[in-house]
Amino acid sequence: MQHNSVLQRVVNALRFTLALLLALLDSFVTWLDSVSREYIDISAVLMIERYLLAKELKKVWVWCQRRVRERVRERV
Repeated sequence: MQHNSVLQRVVNALRFTLALLLALLDSFVTWLDSVSREYIDISAVLMIERYLLAKELKKVWVWCQRRVRERVRERV
């Protein structure tokens, strides 16, 4: 009988360990999901900011080219 009792304790310990590992894995997957969603949100915001900055930079570049042409015409 004692052999069955020890075996049952080992089986119970393994079940508990498995349940604990599955709970940890579930928590880890949930955490990874939140991190990846945050990354996607940040990426979208940065993409929009990059677009707006590029648009402003193009305006400045066009303005500078126009000023250079005006200066060249004034000197000729």
